[in-house]
Amino acid sequence: ARRTDPPAVFYGHHDRPLSADAQQVLPIPPQWLIEALGLINLDPQHGQISGPYPHSDGRLEIRYVVAGPDGPWTKQLIVDGKYGWVVQQHVFDASMRNLASVWASQHRHDPSHGVTLPRQVVIRLPSTQINTITLRMDSISVNQLQADPVQLWTMPEYDGYPPTHLSEVQLLPQ
Repeated sequence: ARRTDPPAVFYGHHDRPLSADAQQVLPIPPQWLIEALGLINLDPQHGQISGPYPHSDGRLEIRYVVAGPDGPWTKQLIVDGKYGWVVQQHVFDASMRNLASVWASQHRHDPSHGVTLPRQVVIRLPSTQINTITLRMDSISVNQLQADPVQLWTMPEYDGYPPTHLSEVQLLPQ
């Protein structure tokens, strides 16, 4: 990953929108990054759900259409037909331009919590400088705090890295 100039710790709030420059770096809502990890919420109160549509390889497709900043956005979910794991996600804007894609693999089941999560997630943001992010998660703890709860929700502080809200991000000309 490239470092920002000047360096910063970026943070955001759900009730404050991203700046126009931050949207160029992250063209999807930040909460959708959590969904990339397999924690997906399809709310019929906030969008239209259609499918499942069978694919020739045994997988199923579910479509979720929500209001985007420029018209309807479509999230396409590709689900394993046997196990129900979400193996791909694709987000398209109103003109059907791909904003983001996710490929999830190496799913493992946690029987004590009844959840199956991927151990590898590849996120592709084709219209950004980031392009691809690969996450490999060798161990995942479900519903377990691994440290002091107060510390878990405290923003980190690093010398020389001032906190910068995502609504205030400004890109430097290249």
